[in-house]
Amino acid sequence: MRIRMFMKGTGLGSSAVMEFIGAVFCSVDAHNLPRDISSSNNVIYLRLHGRTDWHAY
Repeated sequence: MRIRMFMKGTGLGSSAVMEFIGAVFCSVDAHNLPRDISSSNNVIYLRLHGRTDWHAY
């Protein structure tokens, strides 16, 4: 129940990622998203989806 509340509270829907060793915020680099990179627990988890178009590596 607490995990569901946390995930809902992020407001990110299916863009939020959680690992069960600990919680890590996932920053997504994509053409229509802000270029903000966040870190939690001294970890950066960055998903690269293409700067100009989805999956345009």
